[in-house]
Amino acid sequence: MSSKVKGVEIGDGGNIQNIIANLTLALTCSQFRERLQSNNIELKLTVASSSDPFASFPKQLADTMRQICDVYLLDIPDRFAIQVPWEEDEGNSGTLAIASEPLRTGKALEALIEQNKSFKKAFKQATCFVSADPIYDQLATHANPPHVYIINASTAFRALVAATSYNRCTILPMNNDEAADVCRLLLHRGTDEELDKISRPPFHSPLSSSGQEIDMGALRQLDESLYIFRSFNPPHRTPGQQTFVCPISFGAQGGLVISTGRPEFACFTSTPELESPILTEFGIPEESNTQHIHEVGAGDSVAAITTLFNAIEPRIFIAPHLEGREPQDRQLTELASTIFVSTLGRIVGLFLVRTKHTNWSNMGTDMFFHLCDEVAKESLYLARATVRKLHAPGFGNIKRWGIQTVIWKPGQIAFPERESHA
Repeated sequence: MSSKVKGVEIGDGGNIQNIIANLTLALTCSQFRERLQSNNIELKLTVASSSDPFASFPKQLADTMRQICDVYLLDIPDRFAIQVPWEEDEGNSGTLAIASEPLRTGKALEALIEQNKSFKKAFKQATCFVSADPIYDQLATHANPPHVYIINASTAFRALVAATSYNRCTILPMNNDEAADVCRLLLHRGTDEELDKISRPPFHSPLSSSGQEIDMGALRQLDESLYIFRSFNPPHRTPGQQTFVCPISFGAQGGLVISTGRPEFACFTSTPELESPILTEFGIPEESNTQHIHEVGAGDSVAAITTLFNAIEPRIFIAPHLEGREPQDRQLTELASTIFVSTLGRIVGLFLVRTKHTNWSNMGTDMFFHLCDEVAKESLYLARATVRKLHAPGFGNIKRWGIQTVIWKPGQIAFPERESHA
């Protein structure tokens, strides 16, 4: 589809289609696949979609992507979205997205499982699921635990997700405004108080207005809000392995993630200040536009990173850079992995807000591996400087990209009297 109005774009897809595209583009990177293979990891993507998720890509790239994924069709119509750029006289600009209503996928998914034996087998064997709306019935009936489950819901499904995810170990990527709303709804169900008497728990950036130090008051409120949220949406845990939960974006301020190792780590990272070096080193220069912010798909790119590194462990990128006895230091490796996932989520988001694409197709050929490797180096460097000082929250700086970090153990600020915060 096309439009005669300048700058307007019309397309199909949605949250999950963007994630599918991002994950598949990552796997088209030969060095990335080689790193997986050298660690005896075989990552296979199985997709249930309303239509071909790669139809809008150039034919050669689309053919390559189709070789990586097994795609099965759901009997539901595509969504479509109209993206309208706007700009004010004061110089502020952005993108208005107008999208069709999302549909529940449960019935169509159930039919596909029952009718297609190969898809049913893949569904049963999967270890990580991501969907646009809750599919708990299908997981309970057809999937084999243990598995990680991620719901990257549209705004229309937030209340539904909050209601159905109560007391379930489900990972819910969202922004901080959505997190406050979901947390309030979880409190409503968990306490039986009337909704209008429950305040929205605050989810504010823990950085000061200058961005050069921790705002301890904001961090304490954030730590308390995360405690409330995780009381009713318990974190997924896999014995002997990190899981990355609470991927919450704070818009232009940054975002956070929590790892559920022993101990737990929370890492907030700001958005990169030095955008041009990132776009130049890892991107396709002619696809970049630093004069315009294109917000569509940025949150989905963070959700894609969360999905990817809950399916494979980040340590495969951290391990090659460990020195001496560091490979035996599990706490160092897990802290570096947490910083890695949080930082990578901020950087890949940049490839969405500074181009017209809603996926990583503006990243240079085979650049995803290079990006992961460089982020791993910086994350390990910061972890080395931080890991022995986490009796208190730590402020850090990845100077190469102008990224500030706040690292703490969840519960450490809100409940300092407790010995264990995991």
